[in-house]
Amino acid sequence: MVPARPVLQMKRASLILLAAALALTGCASQPLVDRGAVDLEASPEQAAAKETAAGTVNWGGRIIALRSVGETTEFEILSYPLGSGGRPDTGGASDGRFIAVRDGFVDPLIYDEGRVVTLIGRIESFRDGTVGEQSYRWPVVKVLEIAPAPEPRRQRVTPFFSIGVGIGL
Repeated sequence: MVPARPVLQMKRASLILLAAALALTGCASQPLVDRGAVDLEASPEQAAAKETAAGTVNWGGRIIALRSVGETTEFEILSYPLGSGGRPDTGGASDGRFIAVRDGFVDPLIYDEGRVVTLIGRIESFRDGTVGEQSYRWPVVKVLEIAPAPEPRRQRVTPFFSIGVGIGL
């Protein structure tokens, strides 16, 4: 016969491990929408060059400007390729610019200039203009979903040292 105490300890340990596993899965980042909804894998620069006028895209980047236009809000976004976890890789080269249009008012304190965002949207048209003195063509994307990109996790590195006698048990 197995003593009751070790069985209780095993059950308690199993419950603790299960709770820890459930807590950690809650920390995993979730994509904006099902990637099956995205049917166009071109960058903004490629889409503008080919004038790909239809397609659902998953793009992200840094907000350059935010404007209220009638009943919509327009974001001008400097695009970066999406890295793992869906966050734009702002450390690399940009892959173009685009304009994202969202219905309604967007609070400029949440989506301020410089904020990194990720979005799902449909290319609806193209807009010609200039960046500095250079002619430029922006894809105009109707926003289906937009979210501030999660901040990258920073690992805190602290110096470690110890003074010890060197006795271990």
